[in-house]
Amino acid sequence: MEKSKIPKITKIINLVRIIKEFRYIKKKFKPDIIHAHVANGAGFYAVILGKLFKIPVIITEHSPSNLIISGRLSYYIVKYAYKNSKYNVCVSKHLMNELNRIYPYIKFDVIYNPIRIPKNLDNSILNNKQLGYINISFVSVFYDKYIKGMQYLLPAIKELKEKGYKILLHIVGDGKFQKYYIEKSKELNISDFCKFYGYCSKKQVFNIVNMSDFMVSSSLTETFGCAIAEALMIGKPVVITNSGGPEDFVNDKVGIIVKKESKEELVKGIEQMIRYLNDYDSSYISKYSKQKFEMDAITRKYMDIYEHYKLNN
Repeated sequence: MEKSKIPKITKIINLVRIIKEFRYIKKKFKPDIIHAHVANGAGFYAVILGKLFKIPVIITEHSPSNLIISGRLSYYIVKYAYKNSKYNVCVSKHLMNELNRIYPYIKFDVIYNPIRIPKNLDNSILNNKQLGYINISFVSVFYDKYIKGMQYLLPAIKELKEKGYKILLHIVGDGKFQKYYIEKSKELNISDFCKFYGYCSKKQVFNIVNMSDFMVSSSLTETFGCAIAEALMIGKPVVITNSGGPEDFVNDKVGIIVKKESKEELVKGIEQMIRYLNDYDSSYISKYSKQKFEMDAITRKYMDIYEHYKLNN
């Protein structure tokens, strides 16, 4: 991860602009709470605004700790943000444990990301389901060449093909490295086993996942794993790597966890899922995940936090 190359004078200009814009926001809307969604950057500026305008700040952290803190300066910037916010939330127990290790005297709580399933999923996309094949969904934004583990997943699909499995991997998402992996699938002679959809709307993503038999995630690191939670919400079992956040909520009743950075582990996990696919209870998976991620319940938790700090400011 490259360090920021933004000149210090630019950062100062940005802060002046932010303060100016927030002065207008405060005058027009009179906000009770400032809610930032990462500490490094937004959280730091939010805390400064909170002090200047006497408004309580809370921070929800979504980023992996190694990306939040890339050096000594970022360590202290993030520490300042967490220490001066009223309430710090992590989107998984894994992330909370990492931050507790780095900042042992700062309190963090866990609130999962909220998920809402679109109504009336379009079953016409079921026409893309290759009959006689195991249909597997994979959702990613290819902003990074390696973070989503495709360098292990595609060779795993090649090995499964060579073993005689009939698999179609439905790959959703775009980004600058999408073409790289399209070419890689051709090099591995598995392009007939991979369908790249590119960019899809949120509803299209749900439709494709709904059409699949199960989802696979080969990520190297995830603070939460929204795509995994979404698949569970519509009753799909998952094969995931031990990438962090998803391990909080994936158990043997809803999926399989394998070691990350391993083609062999992915092959093993997918084979096991295919073998026991009919043993998974879709209605149980959906009910289990809705209890954890349902939008209204998560929103209520945040509303209670907002009300508490509004009244106690």
